[in-house]
Amino acid sequence: MSMIPTPRIHNILIDISVQPDLYKVLVNEQRKVIKKHGYKITMASLMEMKILDSFIQESLALSSPASYMHREVKSDVFLSNGDFIKKGSLLSVCSFSKYHNPKKSEYSLRQFELSKYLQPKIDKNANDDSDLIWGYGE
Repeated sequence: MSMIPTPRIHNILIDISVQPDLYKVLVNEQRKVIKKHGYKITMASLMEMKILDSFIQESLALSSPASYMHREVKSDVFLSNGDFIKKGSLLSVCSFSKYHNPKKSEYSLRQFELSKYLQPKIDKNANDDSDLIWGYGE
């Protein structure tokens, strides 16, 4: 089970509160789920909140701490810059660098793209970048 530290939950709440358009979309999604399932929070009702799930993933990605996730390389790799990484080497992925582009303005860094999380995975067993948000994956 993944744990989300309190400061990151705070970031999610701030992201909701400062973006009225996204807030309205999330409220509308809740209204539809409440109409169908009632006010009781169940796993079935939570599973239907796709936009909320997408919003949380995007918020976590955009507020990721400057932490590193270490991974072992499974096969020899040549990077686009010509660097060679040998099988068995350990790499560290800096999630903060991955999701923040210093060439963009501060405001544009907080633009949410929920649609990328709403697309179903083609291969449900494959890892993708969203796995890094939760700290797991190859």
